[in-house]
Amino acid sequence: MSSNADTRAEEATPTYLRGGDPALADYYPVWLDNLADDVTLEGSMMDGAVQGAEAVRAALVAIR
Repeated sequence: MSSNADTRAEEATPTYLRGGDPALADYYPVWLDNLADDVTLEGSMMDGAVQGAEAVRAALVAIR
């Protein structure tokens, strides 16, 4: 049984690390400007939560 480390690494690359559709590079959802003042954001890769429209907006734009 032979294995190719490069192939395995490529197959295991998470989708979010791959290149996306260039047509969507400047996409900005309209709802991002209509967040409630008391909105919160939690995520599995975050240590804690983000609270407030400006903080959540900044986090989402950075994640994108």
